[in-house]
Amino acid sequence: MKTRAHQFLWLALILVFPKLALSQAADCGSVQTLRLVSDAFGNTIQERLAAHPNPKDISDEIVRIVGLRVTEIRTAQADRTTAKSLCEANIEVRLPRDAAEKANDPVTRARLATVRGSQTMRIGAAGITQPIRYVAQLTDDKKKITVQVSGHQLLAALLVDILSEDAVVSMGPKKGGTGSSPESGTFSPSFDCKYASGVAERLICGNRELADADTRLMALYRNAVANPKEKDRISGDQASWRNTAYSCTTVPCLLKAHQERIAELQKLAQ
Repeated sequence: MKTRAHQFLWLALILVFPKLALSQAADCGSVQTLRLVSDAFGNTIQERLAAHPNPKDISDEIVRIVGLRVTEIRTAQADRTTAKSLCEANIEVRLPRDAAEKANDPVTRARLATVRGSQTMRIGAAGITQPIRYVAQLTDDKKKITVQVSGHQLLAALLVDILSEDAVVSMGPKKGGTGSSPESGTFSPSFDCKYASGVAERLICGNRELADADTRLMALYRNAVANPKEKDRISGDQASWRNTAYSCTTVPCLLKAHQERIAELQKLAQ
């Protein structure tokens, strides 16, 4: 009986142990896993830009600008039988000066305070850190990893709010989707009138002189920010100008603001 029992035990060890040895859970910090986490973040930004004619290009540019990093990676739980790991980490992004000022604006902070999950977001003078969780799982053949990310949506929405305009400008007019749509029947400013929002943008789209001024201003602005030494300062000035100019509710007010900004940018070009 002992001999048969020993034989059965050895057979069980031979059959089971190799499977246990080969089984593994997905690595939370592998290159492939982190790339998929970054891709998921970029896809969420792209979804927020769905109304824009070039959401993928702008999403890629925003990710490039902020230098997305996944840090402080932790494995909260690993299940070898399902090859699944529950992971925790931080997403860290850096911000240009004007974007950092927008993120730290009291109005922005007050709005964020009302949103669930914003308490974990840390906004600094030069960047933002957001804790996230993600589930990483190996495919059945153990050759690939799938990832499901949560906790990143609020940061993605904030970056779209404060950086989408800068991303369009840095890409230039062709990729940025500028100019009015053929069917819109409006003039051709630096943006697509099909997606105009707010009083100021609608005024620009409905007035040839304003549309021309907007196109000229943005051309001068793109040339000005091409100088890396002056980019942060000029971007900050542009953001301040926009906040003031876009409070205009009449054509004369908005046209005057454009003309004054054009004169300032022309002086910089001399």
